[in-house]
Amino acid sequence: MRAADRAKAFECLSLAECMSDPERRAEILRYARLWMQLTEPVGTSRSAYEVEPAIAPLSVNIAFLPLDAL
Repeated sequence: MRAADRAKAFECLSLAECMSDPERRAEILRYARLWMQLTEPVGTSRSAYEVEPAIAPLSVNIAFLPLDAL
């Protein structure tokens, strides 16, 4: 499917080269950029809901706790 997406992106690029209206050309170039993004690997980026904790959780060594704390 990546080849089809890349072909669509190049189709948008060649269409944009023929346009004289700058706003329409910018819009078609945005579409070309979006089609090209579909061809890129997803990677391991985290979503907004998957953030790393700012502080690592504390580990507690229970050998040093008083007996009444257990």
